[in-house]
Amino acid sequence: MKTKELTKKGLVMLTMMFALVMSAEGQPKQVVEFQTVTTQHETAYKSFIREGKYKEAIAPLTTLINLIDTTTIYKVANISEAVVRQLNAPYYYDLACCYAVSKQKKQALKALEQAVALGYKDYNNMLYDNDLTSLRKDKTYQALLTAVKEKTPLHVLRKSASYAKDSVRLDVKFTYMPKDDYRLSVVRDYLKLDSVAGQGDELSKIINDGECHVINAVWSSQLQKWLWIDPTNDAWVMDENGTMLSIAEVRERMINDQPLVLCETANWNHSEKQTKEGYLYGYMSKNLYYFVCKKYSRFNPESDYRPNPAEEDIRLIPVGFVNDNWKCDTTDPDFFWAKPE
Repeated sequence: MKTKELTKKGLVMLTMMFALVMSAEGQPKQVVEFQTVTTQHETAYKSFIREGKYKEAIAPLTTLINLIDTTTIYKVANISEAVVRQLNAPYYYDLACCYAVSKQKKQALKALEQAVALGYKDYNNMLYDNDLTSLRKDKTYQALLTAVKEKTPLHVLRKSASYAKDSVRLDVKFTYMPKDDYRLSVVRDYLKLDSVAGQGDELSKIINDGECHVINAVWSSQLQKWLWIDPTNDAWVMDENGTMLSIAEVRERMINDQPLVLCETANWNHSEKQTKEGYLYGYMSKNLYYFVCKKYSRFNPESDYRPNPAEEDIRLIPVGFVNDNWKCDTTDPDFFWAKPE
């Protein structure tokens, strides 16, 4: 039951949401009492599961679900009711597991339906979870599994429309802060980027230079493209011949089910080794649907101390995607991923 971790995250998420809208001292008594009671029931049902007592876990788990289903704390905490209710998705999944192991198939399927209806989307967990073995051949289970699969980021990505040439205004273009700007020089010296990068060729310097956030697109003059570089995970992606790939190339290969090779060094913050399946298909696929870039790439582009209007962004979207938050969209990847000038 992998979702023991997910359920823990559920109440942690709820606590974090409350923290965003009020300090601990300022929380209404109703919120504090709710957090206390739900934590008690969560602890109780998890203890039973750890002991292999799935049937006994049903009562505190059901109580926990009912508490979240009926609470009105969203009224005093300024949180969406829908968001609060959706926290029950992993709990309903755990309830389905408990019923299935306890040979209560009808109740298990009903709980699983509730989990999926609330947005449960861990397809691989639902596919391979041994707790649900007794449900595998049931048509309802199979239909629910298909529904979850259709919600996975990789499935959504593969169903997305293609790109196309468009009529982006000719006066729209990407520009870049001069490399000798004093602010960039300060960062370069402070982080000792030259010594970190080493004395190898361009690609080795790009790989060595790990001072950046999450994942970067780094222009390679050697390969004439923007490379996928992820310092947080010591990761880059290659084709079957060992050639480093761009973000755009990874996206297309993922959509077309072409070979992708994750570097052997891939790990999360030097503590957890990454696999291609988990890192690319399970996690990164959700980040490849559309892309946004500043028209002017510069030092600290999203500062809290300066305006950050949508007019400064250009977004690359699939044909037919609609969202009014951006002022300048393009469906032309050649324009968006053009060589920097």
